Amino acid sequence: MNYPDIITETGICFPKVFSKDELFKVGCALGGVEKSLQWAIGDWLNQIPPEDKKDACKEVGISYETAQKYAVTCEKIPQRARARSLNFTIYAVACTAKLEDKERTLLLTQAEKEQWTAAYLRNQIKQVQNNGEPVEPAKLEVDGLSQQVDSVVADVSDALPKNTTNKIKKLITKHLLKLMTSMQDDFENQVSIEVDKRLATARFNLKKAEKEAKIERERFIFMQSTVNTVMTKAEYKVIVSCLHPDKNNGSAKHARAFEIFNRLKEAIPSDLPAKTKKAQGWD
Repeated sequence: MNYPDIITETGICFPKVFSKDELFKVGCALGGVEKSLQWAIGDWLNQIPPEDKKDACKEVGISYETAQKYAVTCEKIPQRARARSLNFTIYAVACTAKLEDKERTLLLTQAEKEQWTAAYLRNQIKQVQNNGEPVEPAKLEVDGLSQQVDSVVADVSDALPKNTTNKIKKLITKHLLKLMTSMQDDFENQVSIEVDKRLATARFNLKKAEKEAKIERERFIFMQSTVNTVMTKAEYKVIVSCLHPDKNNGSAKHARAFEIFNRLKEAIPSDLPAKTKKAQGWD
C-alpha cells in the first residue's frame, strides 16, 4: 500500500479493509515521520538559496518563521551528531542558548546519556551560564500540564477498538506520548522564553526608573544647596524700587503690593545666624 495516498492534510483516510499488520506499519511510518519531520524541514530549507527561502516556503505551504527556526538548529547540529534517543526540542533548546560550541556538545552528550527533558536541560544551561554556580531545579512553567498529557494518552488508549492487540496499543500509546511530550516541551520552552523576555524588560525599566530617580535626587540636592530662602538686602531694594507707588503714578494696586512686600521684610527671622546675615547683607 502506498501510504501517501491515504494521508491528507486533514488526517488519514483508512480503507474499509485494513489489516492489523497494515495498521502497525502505518503507526511505524507515522512514528518515523513525527521524529524526523522538524529535522527534514530544517535540512530542506538550508539547501535553498537565501533569496529563495521565503518564496519556497510559501509555495509548499510551510511557515517560513517556523522552518527558519528548524533550519538554525539543523545548521548547528550536523546529521552525524544527532542522536536518535533525543527529540528535536532538546537540540533546539541547546542551539538557541548562548553557549560555546564545546559547552553545547558536552551538555547534549550528557542529555543523551541521562535522557534529560528540555526543562532539565534549560536548568543545566543556566547553571553553565552562571559559571557553574548551582541554580534552583527547573519547575514546570504550566501547572498540571504533565497530568493533562498523561490523561490525553490514557483517553486515546481507552478509545481504541476492543480487538486492538496489546502490541499495536503499546505502539500507538508510545508514539502519542512522545508526540505529546514533545509538544509539552515546545510549549514550556516558549513560556520560558517569554518569561525571560518580560523579566529582561522589567529589569531594564527598573534600572531606567532608578537612574531617573537618582538624577532627580541629585538635582533637588543641588537646588537645595544653591537657593537661599532669605532674600538679600540688595534684592529687597530692587523689588521695593519697582513697587514704590511714586514710580507707578500712585496706583492703588502697586501701593498694596508695596505694603505686602514690606511685611515680607519683617518676616525675616531676627535670629538668623550671623554668617547668613552677613552673606545676605542684613548685618
